[in-house]
Amino acid sequence: MTKEITSFDELDLREPTLKALQRMGFTAPTPIQAQTIPVMMDGHDLIAKAPTGTGKTCAFGIPLLECLDPDCTDIQAVVVCPTRELCLQIAEELRQLAAFRPDVRIAAIYGGQPIGKQLTALKKNPHIVVATPGRLLDHMGRRTAWLGNVYTAVLDEADEMLKMGFIKDVRRILNATPADTQVVMFSATISRDVMDVAWEYQHNAVEISVAAEGDNRPQIDQYGLMSSGSRRLEDMTRIIDQMDYHRVMVFANMKTSVRQLCDRLHKQGRSVDCLHGDIPQSQRNQVMTGFREGKFEILVATDVAARGIEPDQFCLNESCHNMTRDDLIQATADLERNPHVAQHGENQCSDCHKAHRASVNMCSQCHNDAPIPEGWISAADNTALEKELDSLNKA
Repeated sequence: MTKEITSFDELDLREPTLKALQRMGFTAPTPIQAQTIPVMMDGHDLIAKAPTGTGKTCAFGIPLLECLDPDCTDIQAVVVCPTRELCLQIAEELRQLAAFRPDVRIAAIYGGQPIGKQLTALKKNPHIVVATPGRLLDHMGRRTAWLGNVYTAVLDEADEMLKMGFIKDVRRILNATPADTQVVMFSATISRDVMDVAWEYQHNAVEISVAAEGDNRPQIDQYGLMSSGSRRLEDMTRIIDQMDYHRVMVFANMKTSVRQLCDRLHKQGRSVDCLHGDIPQSQRNQVMTGFREGKFEILVATDVAARGIEPDQFCLNESCHNMTRDDLIQATADLERNPHVAQHGENQCSDCHKAHRASVNMCSQCHNDAPIPEGWISAADNTALEKELDSLNKA
C-alpha cells in the first residue's frame, strides 16, 4: 500500500519551493497534490479528476518549477486554460510558488490584452507560459512562441475547454510539442472529448480521482430551487433581501441575458454590475476589482467570464432552464467545479415537457429509474420557498 504523504518535506522539494509554500500558508499537501506531484516528477502522463478548490494549480505548478532548467531559454512548460481570468489566476499562483526563484520567468498569454505587451514578455524567454488556446496559436503563427522544447503540457479545466469548442486548437498546440512531451490533464468531469485527447496524446497515463468529500468538499451550502418565468427574478431577490446578502454573484448562460438581468436589477435600485465576453479586458479588470473591494453588491456574469472569482456569501445560477435528467447531473458536476454556485432555475423534463419535483429521484414517465441529483426543491408556490428561507435562516 502506498504511504500517505502528510508533509511537503516528504516530496523532496527544493528549499526555495518549500519557503514559497510556507509563505503562501500551506503546511501540508492536499490529496490531489500528494497524489499528483510524485507522479508528475517521475515523468508520467496524468489525467486527474478533481473539483475546483482542491489545490490543482499547486499540484501541477510545483512539478513544473522543480523540473525546469533555468539555463535553457526555450519555453519548457505550457499551461493551457479556457479563460483569461483563469489564465491570470494560474500565472499569479505560479509566480508565488517561484517567489524565491528569481531565475524563473513566467508569462501569461491571453486574448483581450494588447499584443505588444505579450511580445515583450515572450522576448524575455519565459520558462513557463500560461495561455488561452486562441492567443497561444496566434503567437505560434507569428513565430513568437515556439513549443519545440516543451517538456510538460498541462490542460487545466480540460472538459470545460473542450466543451467550449477548443478541441481543434488544443490538438494544434499539442501537435507542436515534442512526441515525448509529458501531457497532464486536470478536469472536473471526464467527458468523451477529454478521453479522446487522452487516447491520442497520452501514453500509459496515470489516472487520479479526488472526490468532493471530506476535506476536499468546500464548507458551502448548496441547494436548488425549481422556479420559472418572471418568478425567477422575484425568488432570487427575495432570497438576497431576506438573507441580507451583500456579495452576490448571479450566473446567466448568454451575454444578452446578463445585460437584461443587470438592467432589471439596476431598475430596482440595486448596486449591480455585469461581466461578459464583449466587455474589453481593461473594463473587465475594473469590474472584478470593484466586486472584490465591495464597490457594488451584485455581479451578473456569464459562467465562463467569471472564472477565478469566488464570492464569500452567495452565488446563483439563473440559467438552468428546460433541464433534462442529464442536465441536472451536469449541473451537480458544475457545483463540484465551482462550489460557490447555488443553482436556481426551472427544472423541466424535455421529453414530456412537464416539470417534476426534484425531491423525487426520477421522472417515472420518461426515465424509469434513472436517478437525478438530490437536493433540488420545488419553488412552484410560496410555501416551498418560505420553508427553504426558514431553513437557511435557522442554519
